[in-house]
Amino acid sequence: MATLIKQSLGRRKVRRCAANCYNAKGATCTCICEGVNHGKGLEISLQNSDVVVQALLSRKGVEGVQVKLPIVVHP
Repeated sequence: MATLIKQSLGRRKVRRCAANCYNAKGATCTCICEGVNHGKGLEISLQNSDVVVQALLSRKGVEGVQVKLPIVVHP
């Protein structure tokens, strides 16, 4: 499962946007992307992730956010 966005909130708590979000079939999103990547698939979510991270970082007091881009191998 590729994690696109990750925020560490201390030693044990982590918020992330991963395959269970961007490949989701249901309507409810509770991850760090706040629904931007929900059900959109990997390719579109990769494009959206920079916007999501910039929005998160623009909020006062937000720390520990990382963008994680998966390695994609084409045959």
